[in-house]
Amino acid sequence: MVTIFRWKDAIMILLLVPLSISLIFLLLLLLFHSYLILTNQTTYELVRRRRILYLRYAVPLMSFSHLIYIVGL
Repeated sequence: MVTIFRWKDAIMILLLVPLSISLIFLLLLLLFHSYLILTNQTTYELVRRRRILYLRYAVPLMSFSHLIYIVGL
């Protein structure tokens, strides 16, 4: 009886470790995308800011919304 419970505990631990790592990863991904939403950027704009011509000399935050405003004029 004791060995059966130990195997169940070991299996539970082996299943909980990847689950908790995945949960931490997803929470960090949620935080990152929330930051992008709050600053009104895309991932491409954040990563390739120096290669995008309209962002090269723009204000660091919320530049995409300013571009839409300028183009809309």
